[in-house]
Amino acid sequence: FALQVEIAKNGDEALQRLLAKNGATPAVVLLDLQLPKIGGISLLARLRQRFSPAALPVIILSSSDNPGDFKLCQELGISGYLSKPLDPSALQQQLAALIPP
Repeated sequence: FALQVEIAKNGDEALQRLLAKNGATPAVVLLDLQLPKIGGISLLARLRQRFSPAALPVIILSSSDNPGDFKLCQELGISGYLSKPLDPSALQQQLAALIPP
């Protein structure tokens, strides 16, 4: 499937871009936990203050094997969790499950 991708350099920029959409949320957000400025978990918590998991699905990308990070992300309502190095087929499967054809 074809996707339009937007990239943010850090968590602060990602938050500003998402809030500037004026209700036009993306189909899914791929969020790295290791972001400069606002970390991935903090950004996820801020997003969940404004968007439900159904309204804004988030797939976490992490190099951490910390079970606490995974549990916290689950509590914040993630739609998927992928480990680095990224397996492209695993990403494609999760995107296909979240994005209607």
